[in-house]
Amino acid sequence: MAINAYSNSYYQYLYSGVNSPYRNNSVPNSTLSLLGSLNTNTSSIKNLSNLDKLLSNNGFKVNQTSAATGTKNYLSTIKSGSLAMKDSLSSLMGNTKSSAFNQLSAVSSDPEKLKLDTSGAKAGAAVNVSVNIDQVASGQVNKGTALTANKKAAEPALYEFTIETGGKSHQFSISTSAGDTNKNLQQKIADAINKKNIGVTASVAEDTKNNTSVLTIQSKETGEDEKNTFDLRDTYGDAIALTGTGVASQQAQNAIYRIDNGEQKTSKSNTIDLGNGIKATLLEASGDTINVAMKADGSKAAGLVNDLVKGYNDIIDAVKNNDTEKALQLNYQLALLTKTYSASLSRIGVSMGTNGRLEVNKDRLNSAAESGDLERFFTQDRGSSYGFANRLSRLAGEIQSNPMKYTDISSLGMSNFNNGLYSSFQSSRYNQAYNTGLFLNMFV
Repeated sequence: MAINAYSNSYYQYLYSGVNSPYRNNSVPNSTLSLLGSLNTNTSSIKNLSNLDKLLSNNGFKVNQTSAATGTKNYLSTIKSGSLAMKDSLSSLMGNTKSSAFNQLSAVSSDPEKLKLDTSGAKAGAAVNVSVNIDQVASGQVNKGTALTANKKAAEPALYEFTIETGGKSHQFSISTSAGDTNKNLQQKIADAINKKNIGVTASVAEDTKNNTSVLTIQSKETGEDEKNTFDLRDTYGDAIALTGTGVASQQAQNAIYRIDNGEQKTSKSNTIDLGNGIKATLLEASGDTINVAMKADGSKAAGLVNDLVKGYNDIIDAVKNNDTEKALQLNYQLALLTKTYSASLSRIGVSMGTNGRLEVNKDRLNSAAESGDLERFFTQDRGSSYGFANRLSRLAGEIQSNPMKYTDISSLGMSNFNNGLYSSFQSSRYNQAYNTGLFLNMFV
């Protein structure tokens, strides 16, 4: 938003300029003294055509549009970055009702065996149950023999085989050529099966360390159902016999589980409903009891730390592109604060890189969120004026409320105001605005 400081002529505005549009605060001369006496009622200035040279000879350096644009971008970035830091810290420190550590979510005591899905959970949903998994649901699996992957297969030939499933018979035909390996043969069988949508899939797994490959054929769905069983046999040639996939290594079966030590329940699927829209996936049978309860959602807190780091790094990147003394001072303030608490930050997975930006160790951050170290770090000092979170929050607030404090005001140039070569803002008129940070809002 451009500022039109005067409604009169351009020359009157120039004549009254107190702040020169030239960036050299050490030069005491004002535009007015350089121009000399001027009748404001005239419509021309005698030495206007030589004004550039005159100002330059007196030590003033004009600000270019690109410099002013760069300063605007810098101010906008540090303001948005400080807002991101302030918002993240507020939630992490527990200063709002939506504190990261007040958000509860259903958590499995053994996610390797019981995985939860809370995406469909109702607002305020809670669950507190125990689950025992006696058997996971499975479809039929025919796992073949491990063959030497790069060994030459049989001589070039035509192979035919049949899969019977769901009361239907399906015919397949493949051919091998000279130079085909065992892995080539396995892959051709898998490709032929996968091209037909018959409820049966095939895949080839290679063990590069031992130079072997295995063909596995299995039903798509799980549970004891006719459509999840199949019969596989050779009808011409011996491709099925060669790959060892003619016999089931796992029969189709239902899942068997118990809730709160109750009676056994069965399911054709490994996904079960725990109530209130919370679902669980049975991954592995176990004699252990798995507990599902409401706990603080560590993933939310970890996400807020990532937002905090991004806001911090945005400011650091912006400072690197701004060579003013005040911008460098801001960089120093952030670096000193982070260095002071480097040991504590490292324990929650945050460290400073050689370029001054913060880096996040994802595994360490998630571990800190689960153990409670993350909550202790951000909340233990919230009642004090000291501590990393409080000090960074105050600095972020200062940047947000008055970003102009962290740059040289004269670097804004005149192109932002009236788009005139010499138009400037008058400090006596706008002093209060730009000293409170409101000035920035006039043009960004």
